[in-house]
Amino acid sequence: MEVWEKIKSDLFLFLCVWAIGSALLSLFGYGLDSTDGDRRSGMSLHIDNRTGCHYLGGSGLTPRLDRNGRHICEGK
Repeated sequence: MEVWEKIKSDLFLFLCVWAIGSALLSLFGYGLDSTDGDRRSGMSLHIDNRTGCHYLGGSGLTPRLDRNGRHICEGK
């Protein structure tokens, strides 16, 4: 039983440190990129090496559009 109590206390300490660390990182915007607004979107930015066109990845790839609805491509 003593081992189980130690495991429970260590797990509780780990979860507390993880929660506080995550909250602090979110507070300072760590990990946000240009695909995010105020919160992390869970999407990733992919840029085609040949064309320079931007795509957003999540569950698939979709073209990244500017405010006028045009595909964002750095090579154009």
